[in-house]
Amino acid sequence: MPVDLTLASFPSAMQIQVQIDFTVNLSADNTKITVSDTLTEWRVTDIGLIKTSELIQSQAAGITFTENETWELVGYRVKDSAAGLLSNFTLADNLASASSSTGTPGQAGVASDGSNYLVVSCRESSSGLPAGVIGLFVDENGVRSQAFTIAEHSCYEFSATAAFDGSNYLVVFQRYTSANSGSPEIFAARVTPAGEVLDAAPGIVIASGNNGSQQPVVAYDGSNYLVVYSQYADTTLWNIVATRINPAGQIIDKVSINADNGDQTSPAILFDGRQYMVAWENTATGSGPSLQTDIYAARITPEGMVLDPAGIAIATAPAYQGDAQIAFDGSNYLISWRNVDSFFIDPPVSAIYSRQVTTDGNLLDAPADTMGLAVNTIALPKDDLAVVFNGVNYLLIWRMGAFASDPPSGIYAARVSTAGTLLDTPANSNGIPVTGSPPDFSRYLHPTVLFNGKNALLTWLNNKELSGNQKSLQALFLYPF
Repeated sequence: MPVDLTLASFPSAMQIQVQIDFTVNLSADNTKITVSDTLTEWRVTDIGLIKTSELIQSQAAGITFTENETWELVGYRVKDSAAGLLSNFTLADNLASASSSTGTPGQAGVASDGSNYLVVSCRESSSGLPAGVIGLFVDENGVRSQAFTIAEHSCYEFSATAAFDGSNYLVVFQRYTSANSGSPEIFAARVTPAGEVLDAAPGIVIASGNNGSQQPVVAYDGSNYLVVYSQYADTTLWNIVATRINPAGQIIDKVSINADNGDQTSPAILFDGRQYMVAWENTATGSGPSLQTDIYAARITPEGMVLDPAGIAIATAPAYQGDAQIAFDGSNYLISWRNVDSFFIDPPVSAIYSRQVTTDGNLLDAPADTMGLAVNTIALPKDDLAVVFNGVNYLLIWRMGAFASDPPSGIYAARVSTAGTLLDTPANSNGIPVTGSPPDFSRYLHPTVLFNGKNALLTWLNNKELSGNQKSLQALFLYPF
């Protein structure tokens, strides 16, 4: 019989059903309790069990109780076939001593050569293992290389990003001028697929100085890299700027993308094969609950020409809109963001929206001053949005809540079609659970996802916070579904 799951549709599944009926008589008062337990399983060739449903009905003193639970397969890999979410595994452990700091070691970077992934993080020296900015390779079976040191820098408020140019990787990272203070700076280093670091310490200096530069992202256009970041340009405002770098590690030039009124921060970047699309959040007015932050974007040519110097308004509805992310399906972009309802808890109560944009910079959905496609609107804490196109659909991923003691918590997801339609659970539900809840006294932070043409690697930080423990980087593979 055919069976439809969120994961896939199976045209021919074997159904097995077992029913147990029994009666219990209580000796104390001779109460009779009747119970019917029906267990149904669906199995398919080569995969095995794909779905289980159990219905328990009991009746006592004229009152009926019903309990119905269903479990579905969320991922599999058999021979040359795979779909969905595979089991998670540890990429790197002993990264930092347990603490409530969300920036140590912070955001990991991921790039791929089409077969293997390079994952970049940071490790404190107290572990006795390779320390500073570290890299490791992982193949599609989860086989990891030994971690190697890319640069010896502090892990304080660290973040990394990376891209592959066909021969080598460019690893870009944010560091601070001292171990736990000073101004953020941006450095880079080239790494070969064999793990050889081509640029000696301190690496390629992209942005340094007292003003500060932060939140780097990078993409490669077939000839050069474009590193985009937020820079404290005139000691009053953050602006979005970029540096072009060639594969030899040489700085070509610096490009001002947007210097409009207000702070421009948290950039995102994507190269679509012809041009770059860069998005960012623009804080225009207000503070606290009245903060007005909008999402803008601009197209940039590989030669560094900004095609939209005034910016393309993506999301300008009232309130705070931030955490912009970009994906591309071969025809249009999907730009996604969080609309924050309340800043009084961490992470803040947020809703997630998306909007399709053409390569000409035109909005396909509603105007910028409206919300856009509702992806997840349930009034719960969420943060750390990540978006990827997996060759079939868009996959939006975020972290929900904080600790397991206050569910729901963990990494969640939703799928959006290329037609701009939400495919799975309603927008006002939790979404698709990806990881389950974190361990006690731990939070899952900073999900990063990249699709290499066959599967996607999702990484996140297991931010352990109970003294005596060590933080680790976790991962799982996602196949199109």
